[in-house]
Amino acid sequence: MKNKTGKYLKYAIGEIVLVVIGILIALNVNNLNENRKKDAKIIEALKEIHRDLSEDIIESNGWISNYSREDSITNILMSKKMSVDDFKGFQGLMYVSTAASYYDLKINSNGYELLMENSDNIPEKYQALLKSLKKIYINDKGSLDESLKSSIDAIKDYIYHLKENTPWFNEVFYNNTLTPNAIEFFRNDSYFKNHLTQYYLLSIGNYYGDLYQFRIDAEKSYEELTNLLGLEDLVASDSTYHKIHAKDYEHFLGTYKEDTTNTVIISIESNKLFYQWNDREKVRLFPTTKGSFIHELDPSFNSIQLDSTGKTISHHWHTGKRQALMKKTD
Repeated sequence: MKNKTGKYLKYAIGEIVLVVIGILIALNVNNLNENRKKDAKIIEALKEIHRDLSEDIIESNGWISNYSREDSITNILMSKKMSVDDFKGFQGLMYVSTAASYYDLKINSNGYELLMENSDNIPEKYQALLKSLKKIYINDKGSLDESLKSSIDAIKDYIYHLKENTPWFNEVFYNNTLTPNAIEFFRNDSYFKNHLTQYYLLSIGNYYGDLYQFRIDAEKSYEELTNLLGLEDLVASDSTYHKIHAKDYEHFLGTYKEDTTNTVIISIESNKLFYQWNDREKVRLFPTTKGSFIHELDPSFNSIQLDSTGKTISHHWHTGKRQALMKKTD
């Protein structure tokens, strides 16, 4: 009888063990499936961020070109004694519209918001990337929003002042006609000069400075996401994605000199472009068009000049009153 009881106990215990093992296996499988679902959501969010960054980089390139033009025109209006003839035709209208315009980047944050909805489930391997993304979507975006508001408020005050105090407001800004009194205002009026200074500080100094930082941070995170998610083939084959093939910018490469004082070397390493000023450390260079770029050294505007044969002859940089034309020497 004891032998039978022992056998039954062993059998029952064995059954219980098998059931427990089965439950544990089922739980493990369920956990694996849940983790796969969570990972899939994270990957989906990261891919959307990758697309968002691509679109924002492309758009910001256009705004950088616009602010480069605004910087040049503002410097002309501030440093040159303008003549009446300077305000003839389209050029004159371009001059008077300079301090009444702004260009704002609408940052796409849908992917980042989707990622934050699943922030408790982000694997450790993405934590470094997450830190970079937070800088873009919290710090950079917050700075851009704040500086944009200050810029818009100043422009609104300026336009309101012109509307209330100048009889030619309608002629200039609606009919695109510069009257003699309007030309005199834009040539010599101290209020206009003061507004130009404020515009430079708020729109170019602050807003463009924040846009410049966003553009650099966005490019780096975009590169990281491309590699991390294995999207190299997609980016290469889809013309709607932002891409930089360093070989397309070989006309940037070379040594440029400003008299005997300063030297710039633009080089390429591992499909990345670099900019070196004198003996300072090399920094990344990011093309914004086929003939212009920004770099990590400072938020200056940079361009490459070609001669009639397509040969590179110089590199020009400018920011406010500071500018230089550097001749290519190799």
